[in-house]
Amino acid sequence: MRLPGLPTSERRIRDRVMRDKWEFTVEKSAGRTGQTRLYSPPAKLQRLIDPNTKIQVDTEMGEITLQLTVSLAEAERILRWLRKSRNG
Repeated sequence: MRLPGLPTSERRIRDRVMRDKWEFTVEKSAGRTGQTRLYSPPAKLQRLIDPNTKIQVDTEMGEITLQLTVSLAEAERILRWLRKSRNG
């Protein structure tokens, strides 16, 4: 995800989330602590993202997950793109 003003690496995004103290909600998970935080990007950044997108940053596991609500056709297009980009 490349957005203006947002770092491109997972580590730097985590650093930005922690430094800027993004608002979050806590949900149960199967991870080490049994919970994960769902962060809400600041309004300025959120305007650049689809309103149905959620960004989940697991600071303990060092992972970033995007949850998208899209049509089936769009989901298939995204999956094809991901497979192609992984295969080089």
